[in-house]
Formats: sequence, C-alpha cells, structure tokens
Amino acid sequence: MQLTELSIKNQNVFVQHYIDGKEEMSSFFDYSIHRKDMWRERLKDLSSRFFAREELAAYLSSYHNKFGSSAMQSAIEKLKDPSSAAVVGGQQAGLLTGPLYTIHKIISIIVLAKQQEKELQVPVIPIFWVAGEDHDLDEINFVHTSEENGPVKKKLPQSYWKKSSAASTSLDQEKCAAWIDDVFAAFEETDHTNTLLDNVKRCLRESVTFTDFFELLIADLFQEEGLVLLNSGDPGIKKLETAMFQKILRENDKLARALSDQQSLMRDAGYQPIIESGKEQANLFYEYEEERFLIEKDNGRFVIKELDLGWTMDELYTHMEEHPERFSNNVVTR
Repeated sequence: MQLTELSIKNQNVFVQHYIDGKEEMSSFFDYSIHRKDMWRERLKDLSSRFFAREELAAYLSSYHNKFGSSAMQSAIEKLKDPSSAAVVGGQQAGLLTGPLYTIHKIISIIVLAKQQEKELQVPVIPIFWVAGEDHDLDEINFVHTSEENGPVKKKLPQSYWKKSSAASTSLDQEKCAAWIDDVFAAFEETDHTNTLLDNVKRCLRESVTFTDFFELLIADLFQEEGLVLLNSGDPGIKKLETAMFQKILRENDKLARALSDQQSLMRDAGYQPIIESGKEQANLFYEYEEERFLIEKDNGRFVIKELDLGWTMDELYTHMEEHPERFSNNVVTR
C-alpha cells in the first residue's frame, strides 16, 4: 500500500489564519493552540468553576449500563474527582458511524486525553458528544461506497415525514438490514467481513433509533479505551441542563448583542462571520410533537410562528423548569 501525505490549505481564511498562528487572531480566542502551556492554563481556569459532578456521573453511569463496559464506567467514575477534566468533541450520529472523520475525531479525543492526563497529572476523560438532537436526517442516512465510475451515495430507503431528531427517529429494522447487506456487497470480501457484518447486525437488532445504532457501534469499537458517550438528545441530560436553558433565556438580549458585536469585529478584520444569526432568534429549539422548531423573539415575546405558539419570558422560564426535555441549543448557544 502506498501512502501519500498531503497538506491542504483550509478554504476558510479565518480558520487557516488561526492554524497558522497569525498574531491578529489572538483577539478572537481565549487560548492559543500554539502555546505549550495552553492546556495547563485552561485547567487552572476551570478549577475555579463549579460543576455538578456527582449528578452528571450518576446520569452517565446509568446511561452507559446498556454498553456493558467496565472501562467506560471507570472513566465516568473519574468525573467525580474535583481535579479531573475532560476532552470533548462530537459529531452527528451517522449510519455505520458516518464519515471517516468521525472516527478520526474520536481517536484524536482519546489520544489527547491520554497525553494531557500524563502531562497535567490529573484524570482526563475522553467524551464524545453525539448530536442526538439533530433533525437533519438527510445528512446522516447514507454512506458512500466505491464503484467503477467513482463514489456512489448509498441512502437508507426509509421515509421521514417529520423533522424529528436522530435520537427519537426509529430505524426500520428490515430496510436497514437489507441496506447494510447492500453496502457490504459493494466491497471485496475479506477474512473479517462475515464477523464484522454479524457484529453490525447485532448492534442494529439492539437499536431502536439512529442514535442507538451509532452509539452501539462506537461503544463496541472504543469501549476498552474508556470513551464516554453523551447523547445530547436524551431526556435525562436535559434535566441537568435546565439551569443552562434558563440562563440563555434570561440573558437572551445580551447574547444577541454579543453575537452581533462579534460578527462586526470579524467583518472589520476582513473575515466572513462563521455564524450568521439574526437578532430575532432566541438561539434555542423547542420540540413539539416530535418535531424541532427554532424559537424567535417578537415584540418582547418568544414565539414559534409555524405553530402559533408564544410565551412571555416568565412563562417560558417556568416551562423550561417543567419540561426541559423539550428544549435544546442551536449552534450559537451550543
């Protein structure tokens, strides 16, 4: 096998300048990836904050029982240590683990956690954030296979009529099993093909949703590494996020101004803003009858125009307390 290493410049000028360590980038970030003491500085800053460690560990331990991994549970137990930290990265719950860069991300998270645990002399836990709240299923319901004329998109032939999240969308077991056979048939058989196929189908049988299938495959691949999975679409984690949702609500106008100011700073510096968001957006999603809708602001009220729903700030604050499972972040507040 011949391997060729290529260095490709990022098409996003802002990102490329950050990677290159341009001096003008320092005003946009709290930490510089080019400083050797960056992680130690970050750890010091985190040490002054309070985290609901016991509650988070209890939730994660219960959630991870389905994976049957002692290494995962040991990693979760480390979160209770007040000196511990975590390396967190994430991605959508793609079929058959999705694009290869998802696996690259996970490996990077695990490697960095091990490196920094040794360097900082504190427990460092690798955590993979699974975007279970994501409702754009067309981005995750396929893989590419290689055929004679080039890559071919193999899409799961299952229809969706709701904007439901990956964590709440059921997989059609029969159609998905046939799709897996079709994907495997596109590749040459090896000594490991049948074992791998059996394992993938076992994970499918134990799954109900897109997120279940993704997590079971990832857990099977990396459970001995102590990788912890956090499904953002699980109702259990939303209970722990209630105070965060309420803070986003209370400081909504402040958040909108900060975002607008930062966009202006980027434009003034000659960069295209990475996030485009209007001042009327509350930067929160609301789930209604298994579909996800963006909350907007209108004359002092918080509304979902498609549903003709609206709340005052106090009403929405109380609603978050009573039903945190109905709320989620958007890209701004994530």
